[in-house]
Amino acid sequence: MNFEVRSGSFNYSSKKEILKDISFSLEGPEIIAVLGSNGAGKTTLLKCMLGLLPFSKGGAYLDGENIDSIPQKVFRKKVGYVPQAKKASFSYSVKDMVVLGRSAELKEWERPGKKDWEKVDEALELLNIGYLRNRLCNQISGGEYQLVLIARALACEPSLLVLDEPESNLDFKNCSAVLSVISRLYEERGISAILNTHYPDHALSLSQKSLLIMPDGTAAFGSSQEILREELLQKAFDIPVLIRKIRLLKKEYTCVFPAPVA
Repeated sequence: MNFEVRSGSFNYSSKKEILKDISFSLEGPEIIAVLGSNGAGKTTLLKCMLGLLPFSKGGAYLDGENIDSIPQKVFRKKVGYVPQAKKASFSYSVKDMVVLGRSAELKEWERPGKKDWEKVDEALELLNIGYLRNRLCNQISGGEYQLVLIARALACEPSLLVLDEPESNLDFKNCSAVLSVISRLYEERGISAILNTHYPDHALSLSQKSLLIMPDGTAAFGSSQEILREELLQKAFDIPVLIRKIRLLKKEYTCVFPAPVA
């Protein structure tokens, strides 16, 4: 699968452009991390990529075809969306939440059949959360709910997952579990991912490429090692940044720290 944004720009009505002439390409399978300060337009970019908001200029392309010309059901079979996980306020069961991901395969008013429920169980087992099947979404933890949303996106067997801050508001254990799932889907299933993150060290450990959105709405794109350098991160976040490598249990890790401001 190939996914591209070509010269994508966005602005709300007459206000200044939030995103300016952004271009990048995913030539799957691979993982791309999107980074930038709060308000830089990361979530807006994902929504434009998915057709939920219109680019003011440029566009997004799936296998060379503008997504505006692709029927939504066809698009959703190939691209799964995982929004930011906010605490569920409704009492759907986990299995009923996940089966919503099969809607692209169903006709209008058609009820899920045997195959659909089999795909639900496959997605839950793939993420090791089959034990949650009959639990209510508003009675599970934030980390578990994030995995449920990923399972919902996987139920339609997409080639690409688009995830909006999948590790936000999670503790160390749940954050590690979510990142491990994304990595495992890529390595074992060849499923690509484009994800927003606030954590450069997560991007360096997980992604092959990164898109760094600057305060002026432009962006730098390339390999994660090339883009996530101290000078570019300092420019993007307006704070001195230190990058250091540490060795722990025979493995090397890259750590990114905001430097103290005098």
